[in-house]
Amino acid sequence: MNEEQRIELFNQTREAYEKEGYTCEEHTISILKANVMALLLAGPIAIVSSVIFGIINDVEGEIHDFSLMFLILFLISIVVHEGLHGLGWSLASEKGWKSIHFGVIWKALTPYCCCTEPMDSKKYLLGGALPLAVLGFGLSIVAFVTGSVLINSLAFISIICAGGDLTIMIMLIKQRNKLIVDHPNKCGFYTFRK
Repeated sequence: MNEEQRIELFNQTREAYEKEGYTCEEHTISILKANVMALLLAGPIAIVSSVIFGIINDVEGEIHDFSLMFLILFLISIVVHEGLHGLGWSLASEKGWKSIHFGVIWKALTPYCCCTEPMDSKKYLLGGALPLAVLGFGLSIVAFVTGSVLINSLAFISIICAGGDLTIMIMLIKQRNKLIVDHPNKCGFYTFRK
């Protein structure tokens, strides 16, 4: 589904909800601000995680050239990251995977997953948080247990990559008791409230 089709589908959704007495409000941030916020919010988490890893595991002399393997795993993790969003939102939406769309905003080199169906803010939050929980914290735990510098490095970058999601989650805090739908072409969402 291209951007034009997502916008058209959103406009149909908004019109249907407004006929039922809902008001619609936009909550977005620029991709640049999302990336800056990602570093400010997720950066300290990633650093603390790596420091704990270093304390638990003796990594002196363990670091070797794993740049190609890291690059391959990082590229795979990008796909998994978006897939986890899709999984969470598909489980929370009535239409399941039919409401989930993936793509890349090429001018910003930003992959995305969006759900075109409105859902409860808690369910939206679940789909938004899955990549941080699984790829960030989950891989950190695996790295702590195994002592793998490669897995710890992947966990570090996964936490940073989930920083934009963390920014959106913070924006969601004030949106309790509202229906949430992804913005069709910007970083953020719309809320519907009766």
